[in-house]
Amino acid sequence: MKPATQRDSGIRALVIIGDTVAVTFLDADDQLDSMRKTIGCRTITGAGYPNEKHAAWVDDEGLIGNEPIVSLTEVRWYPEPLAGAILITGFDPDTGDTTPAMMTVEEAQQLVIKRSFLLRDYD
Repeated sequence: MKPATQRDSGIRALVIIGDTVAVTFLDADDQLDSMRKTIGCRTITGAGYPNEKHAAWVDDEGLIGNEPIVSLTEVRWYPEPLAGAILITGFDPDTGDTTPAMMTVEEAQQLVIKRSFLLRDYD
């Protein structure tokens, strides 16, 4: 079944937190701010391409915060674990535009290798 791509002018995306994948919808009028709010960050950065039609995004400051425990997720498309939530959107390679994610939740789950944690010792 083909996933719905828009709801109330929102753009379909997937959020990966650890080994959990969920569908979300980004505000089409302010995509960048909506992306930052969805993954809970101030600065967002690209984290590779899960396939030729999708792009991944993460918190650029995910490892430098003051959180005592940081979630790390190993995925098949990126060479090292990614910190915090991961956002997957569609991607048009011809224009560079963000598009609705066409990947299913099940397909995204198959891209997650494992979850681990970074424990900080502040003593």
